[in-house]
Amino acid sequence: MGTERLSSPTARRRAVGIAIGATVVLVVLVVGLTFANSVGAARVAGNASDLHWTNATLGTGALTRAAVVQATTFSELAGSGLVTPDDLSAAMGEARDARDRLAELLEASGWSDSTAALTHFLARMDEALAHLDNGDVRATIDTRSLYAAALDWLGGDAQLSDDVLAGSFDRHDIVHA
Repeated sequence: MGTERLSSPTARRRAVGIAIGATVVLVVLVVGLTFANSVGAARVAGNASDLHWTNATLGTGALTRAAVVQATTFSELAGSGLVTPDDLSAAMGEARDARDRLAELLEASGWSDSTAALTHFLARMDEALAHLDNGDVRATIDTRSLYAAALDWLGGDAQLSDDVLAGSFDRHDIVHA
């Protein structure tokens, strides 16, 4: 009863070899699991970063569009005396600030699947702000800048948005009829 004593040198070598082999297998398993876990954690961190950028960009894009619409509305109401020049100046400043924050997000992100669409969206916002700077509210309202750019950016069909939103009718006249 009890354990057998290893008396021969061959039996001892075999026992040491088995112990070393088992230790090596355990070390390889632990290293493999650690590597697999670190790869998974890196993937989760990358996905979280992408989600954060997307969320920030969509929110800032919506804010930019809303600020440009507000500046357009204030520009139109300034002629009627319902908005003071200071109010209009503040609205234009907010629109430019929102546009600049969106551009900063684009620059910080590097390249992504939505870079081209976001660049296009920023160009439309720049177009709208240029029309406002020139005092051309009608052109601001009628350009694709306020209506279709958001659809394009969110993956809409640009031709469809052209046909529906920039069709043969004059939106300014429809809105103000």
